[in-house]
Amino acid sequence: MAPFQCPLWAQKRTFDFVGRLKTLMTIDVRECTFAIVIKDVAINEIINLRRGGVSESGWAGCVRREDVERWSVVGKTDVASAFDIVAVEIAKNYAAEIFTWDFCESVVNELFSVLTEFQSSEEGFDTPSKFWEVYLAFDDSEDAALEAEIEQVARRNIDEFLMKLETG
Repeated sequence: MAPFQCPLWAQKRTFDFVGRLKTLMTIDVRECTFAIVIKDVAINEIINLRRGGVSESGWAGCVRREDVERWSVVGKTDVASAFDIVAVEIAKNYAAEIFTWDFCESVVNELFSVLTEFQSSEEGFDTPSKFWEVYLAFDDSEDAALEAEIEQVARRNIDEFLMKLETG
């Protein structure tokens, strides 16, 4: 399949996080414009919350149900897909060393809490498979015996997940 040609601004995003600038390619030929919107809105909002800001839904501190619902509306998709899109973006940013393990682990745990809220209140809510894999990648790394192994386990798990996405 030939690579999708789109404007340079859409191919690359630059984040100033943890005191350094890095560029991350984020376009996948299978992704649509709405997925890009969700990624931009959600990741910027998550970073803003971490810096002590308030989300567009008016909450401070952590990601909440209202945030995920709004991301799905902005991206014109269902809530489960919004979870998956955000999880893939977290994984890509972690693999590119833009986000730290502490940051990613904290965010996926928050999102897991929001997911359980959806699952307990909505009959038949499907577990978002990509989110679940990213969540488990970081959860598995928490069990590493040594502090230094946490990063190794998480990187291996995330690399395997991203490779599976590319070949899948």
